[in-house]
Amino acid sequence: MLNKEGHMLQKNPRMMISLEVISTIKNTYQEIPEKELKIRRNNIIKDVLQYYEDPTILNFKIKVIFEGEIGEDLGGLTRDMFSSFWKKACQEFFRGEDSVVPSLPIHRRREAADIFAAIGRVLCHMIGVFDEPGCNTTFTDHAVLIGWLKIVGVKAGE
Repeated sequence: MLNKEGHMLQKNPRMMISLEVISTIKNTYQEIPEKELKIRRNNIIKDVLQYYEDPTILNFKIKVIFEGEIGEDLGGLTRDMFSSFWKKACQEFFRGEDSVVPSLPIHRRREAADIFAAIGRVLCHMIGVFDEPGCNTTFTDHAVLIGWLKIVGVKAGE
């Protein structure tokens, strides 16, 4: 791996595992059928989580349609959906400054396992499509990323 100046970086074993998992997801994503997601911008959290409650969503490439809008998804609408979702999800489901952690108010703790499993699937799908996370804070640190991928059943080399 090279830095911005083109010099070789020292390999970090934890980073290599994460890169291997991401590579596995990306390679798998290229070979699967499509599923159309109809999303309402004003209800993006609920709509996206509803689709991602179903673990089989990871068996499909997604094609996004924003309700009431004209456009064909050639990648931009999917990117827009992930970006908009993570912007709101980071505010609603995570706490922190430079690095965020999952957090729900006490009255929503019963649904936490289902919500964060669905969020893990969103993250997994997003990694399969794009190189960069859609959240502007670093919540994908190694432990969190590997933990979420284990929740949704993705392991390095699978």
